[in-house]
Amino acid sequence: VLAVPMDTKEGDYNMTLQYEDRGENQTLKYPFKVVKGAFAEEDTVKMDIGVLTEETLEMLKYEGSNFWTAYNNTTDTLYITGDFIWPCDGSITELFGTARDYNKKMDEWSHKALDISNVEKTPVLAANDGVVVMAMDLDAHGKSIVISHGRGIHTVYLHLNDMKVKKGDKVKKGHMIGKLGSTGICTGPNLHWQIVVNGNSTDPRYWMKDGTKIKKGSWVKAEPPKE
Repeated sequence: VLAVPMDTKEGDYNMTLQYEDRGENQTLKYPFKVVKGAFAEEDTVKMDIGVLTEETLEMLKYEGSNFWTAYNNTTDTLYITGDFIWPCDGSITELFGTARDYNKKMDEWSHKALDISNVEKTPVLAANDGVVVMAMDLDAHGKSIVISHGRGIHTVYLHLNDMKVKKGDKVKKGHMIGKLGSTGICTGPNLHWQIVVNGNSTDPRYWMKDGTKIKKGSWVKAEPPKE
């Protein structure tokens, strides 16, 4: 899986693959094209968050180092089994790629996740098999979990009310890892859910069966695999 940042310019690129074959280093180049993404179907979302200050923005950046450490914790083994599942029941309140303007241009960035809203303590499940590489209670991101699925693929779960796993735990798809909450900086109970590949965020809808049909306001349902 090759992921590129959402602000990558359209055009032709090459992916360079370096590997070893019978003791000799080899290099292959694979061409690919970047096309314009249809991330969100709405204009910039203007958000006025009273607790968002210059200090909290610095805290968000500081806490980001914990996530980069987690993203570097991966293996060549691919743990994924079958399709990903939705991590919780709820309504999609924010799409991947939506531009956000915080506190009248105090800061701007594009949303790199899906937000799923529901009542506090709604069960949150592992979207696929993997290993927990981060489980931390952070001031800005709230109670946060990162699961490695191998080969540079990670899922991220933020703003949890409670965490039921710790770093190093192996989890199966459908395993309850926590409960939905509103910890950290957020506007209400919701799960900020990301799928990251080699440090680049991707639209989770493309990892789901029939996920491209999901729009803002859609109700999704977590359906753990049958025993």
